[in-house]
Amino acid sequence: MTPLSYLLTRKSVALLPHISTDWDAMGSCMAIRTLLRDRGIKADIIMPDTTLANHLSFMEIDVLLYNENETYSYETVCGVDVSTAERLGVNQPLFELSDDKVWIDHHISDAVYAPISRVEPDAAATAEVIYSMMLEDNIPLTKKVAEYLYLALASDTGSFRYQNTRPFSAQMLAALIKAGADVSALSNELFFNSTYSLVKLRGETIGTIELFANGKVGTAFITKAMMEKVGATRNDAGALADVPRSIGTVCVSAVIKEEDDGFSKVSFRSKGNYNVEKIAALFGGGGHEKAAGATIKGSVFEVKEMILPHLIKAVEE
Repeated sequence: MTPLSYLLTRKSVALLPHISTDWDAMGSCMAIRTLLRDRGIKADIIMPDTTLANHLSFMEIDVLLYNENETYSYETVCGVDVSTAERLGVNQPLFELSDDKVWIDHHISDAVYAPISRVEPDAAATAEVIYSMMLEDNIPLTKKVAEYLYLALASDTGSFRYQNTRPFSAQMLAALIKAGADVSALSNELFFNSTYSLVKLRGETIGTIELFANGKVGTAFITKAMMEKVGATRNDAGALADVPRSIGTVCVSAVIKEEDDGFSKVSFRSKGNYNVEKIAALFGGGGHEKAAGATIKGSVFEVKEMILPHLIKAVEE
């Protein structure tokens, strides 16, 4: 029995994505929720933050934002696209206190967080893990589920441009199109739906770029003052992780974003044969070889000095 087929035997399920929720997490959650609700099972997505709040309207979906004053009662909880229990954020107690846990993911991890789990590190996205289970369980692919899975898969593969794209990704894409997913319309919403403030913030961020190690390492930062200047939000800032990596010579990059309480969030990116997940892990973070993140105590300038030696070492080894 796959974790997906197990969820289909439950009466109520809470789907829990990771903090700073991205489209693989959200699309995967929405796909599973649709499969459950179509079969009469109570299923809700409980978001730990509002990262995607400004980008959900085109899908006309309903999600719940975690409320510490709310009493949640679900037969089963399921972590979706989550590398560690800590990455559940405020949802972590909801997961850990449950007697019936499920875990579905594709991140590199040696830990097992639930007795019923499916983790495939070779998968380009958690969406691929879900689709694999649907094939195994002979679950039909509907148009709505195909659309959600496309948002997840296209996002984590960079519209099939990233190195994690594999033959199975192409096979899955063909199946999603055959099921009715309008990939042109969905891609427009996913990749060409920036706000004016986000475009302005991109310009501000580009202005902070610095290159090191003969141009192989690139860094940039985003401060609260920069966001206030252009009227951008933290959600906008989350879309700028690739800015330094877009430079041709850059192999390893980091965008450092100022957070609350003296912390900074770092988005590590790489191309070629460079593993930034190992760097993120040094600072309590995680992710993938080519895309990882960590939240570190310190200002954006202090954190840059902390991580820079590791970025340079990565390209010199």
